Amino acid sequence: MRRVVLSAPAKVNLSLAVGPPREDGRHPVETTLLALDLLDRVTLALDDTARGDGIRLAGSGPAWSEDVPRDGRNLAVRAAEVALDLAGRGRMRGRIGIEIEKRIPSRAGLGGGSSDAAAAAVGTALLAGLDPLGADRARLCGALAALGADVPFFLAAADSGLGIGSGGGERVRPLAMPATSRALVLLTPAIGAPTGRVYAALDALRAGDSPRGTWPGPAPPEDPSRCLTLSIERARARLANDLEPAALAAIPGLARLRAALDGAGAGHFRLAGSGASFFGLFEDEDAAHAFLADPRVSRMSRDYGLRLVRAVRPFGSGLRIEAH
Repeated sequence: MRRVVLSAPAKVNLSLAVGPPREDGRHPVETTLLALDLLDRVTLALDDTARGDGIRLAGSGPAWSEDVPRDGRNLAVRAAEVALDLAGRGRMRGRIGIEIEKRIPSRAGLGGGSSDAAAAAVGTALLAGLDPLGADRARLCGALAALGADVPFFLAAADSGLGIGSGGGERVRPLAMPATSRALVLLTPAIGAPTGRVYAALDALRAGDSPRGTWPGPAPPEDPSRCLTLSIERARARLANDLEPAALAAIPGLARLRAALDGAGAGHFRLAGSGASFFGLFEDEDAAHAFLADPRVSRMSRDYGLRLVRAVRPFGSGLRIEAH
């Protein structure tokens, strides 16, 4: 039995600009993504003695929950299928088992499902004899774009964990990761923020202001990575998310948590993706842990049922092969 083990990181959007819906109903975006050292562990095993082919998924870990599907609806299974199609089904016989040990909460805006999918695709490609981090990376990224905006980021930016996504998010320009002492704090409430509901709220808030059609997008920041090297005040001022007002309007519980953050001196926190997590940027790990030690954070954790309260650092990679 052959095995591949990968680390799959969470992400946040340091900036997220969303355009009006196109004729196909999808929203173009321009976003800067950063991978974090909150990691799922994804293990793929090929049993070439098993009868029949196919992919089976198992899940475990502190963040595994029953809302995560175990069948073909799971992005990791779909991504493995994409890699098999790219390699050619005849190149590999046997059953693939995918085991995901989850530490990234679901329904959190932290990209855990997309990260697991990218890892599953890379692991499957390796088992099939492809070179997913080298000669076959561009082809695999292109094929994975159909699975959602975040999936290609983790593969395209595998060497740095930092990049700019545009279009539907599927076009990714990797960026070099600067040396930085920065840390982040993640706060994830018990409630979720369904992506479709948040985008519908965005369209409702903008009704009459933005016609459908081509969106040229905002000019990307001169150097998005400077968010990790500027003074902390200037860096926090660069954090932006067009979806946050819509999420606050659509999910009352998020609006209450937003008010609690403001009252705790954490007005600089921003929503992660479409939610439901919030994240804050700090000078270093000491500053992040000092914030977490504030009694007001303990009260927020109790009052809002926070299921993740954690200081993290940039991971420096979009995914990492730990064993092959």
